[in-house]
Amino acid sequence: MKIITLCGSTKFKRQFEQANAFLTLQGNVVMTVAFFEQSEGFEITQEQAERMGEIHLRKIDLSDEIFVIDVDGYIGSSTGKEIDYARSQGKAVRYYSAGDIPSHFSIAGSDQTIPKTDLMQVYGQMRAWEQVRETEKNMLSGMLEFDAHRLNVCRQIQRQTNDALKLYGIDVEHLLTKRLSYLKKEAWIFNHGIKPNKIEHGGYEYEVYEIPINDDTEPLKTFPTLKEAVAEILTYYPEITLHKTVEQVMEELEFK
Repeated sequence: MKIITLCGSTKFKRQFEQANAFLTLQGNVVMTVAFFEQSEGFEITQEQAERMGEIHLRKIDLSDEIFVIDVDGYIGSSTGKEIDYARSQGKAVRYYSAGDIPSHFSIAGSDQTIPKTDLMQVYGQMRAWEQVRETEKNMLSGMLEFDAHRLNVCRQIQRQTNDALKLYGIDVEHLLTKRLSYLKKEAWIFNHGIKPNKIEHGGYEYEVYEIPINDDTEPLKTFPTLKEAVAEILTYYPEITLHKTVEQVMEELEFK
């Protein structure tokens, strides 16, 4: 039995969970990140980022080795520093890209990263699935008049949506319960041209949000928080801001 710390970009949530499960089933004690800010839309301050970095180094101190989640060979600057630190402390370093985890190994209900260009389509499919499920439930409970043909149509739509989402290797029930709010956020951000990005300062990475001014030839406006980026976007929609504050819009969109 070994103590293993997982290191890597938090945008690779699925691979972190996959490695955690696989290495644990092998009889190891696995330590991982506290949360997946890039995958789940968390926003943390510079002070919190520095504290999380120090805590992760202490996890490495307690470990026999680190397992680097380097999907497609990607290693960010923070992960690179963790690798250097682990080696300086005499810790073994293994890599996800080396193929130690069998390609067929997966976790029930885990979801892959959905391509940005497909976000609106997938989100629409999920909403349709949710609506027909609600219709089916209401018919079966007597809240709606029972209609056998309509019920069959609902179930057909559900099956089609299930099949469509399987193309991404994801489970619709899992997405509806675990990812719907975040997917809605991602879809809105993508549709309105907000581009999350990372900048490095003082050895740490910070999330910023960029918005194109008019077209690709002009520089991007950069905002330190999502709220400020949304506020900028809403300046183009006075009919919305006439009746709602930025906070109300973000709450409706389930932005955390």
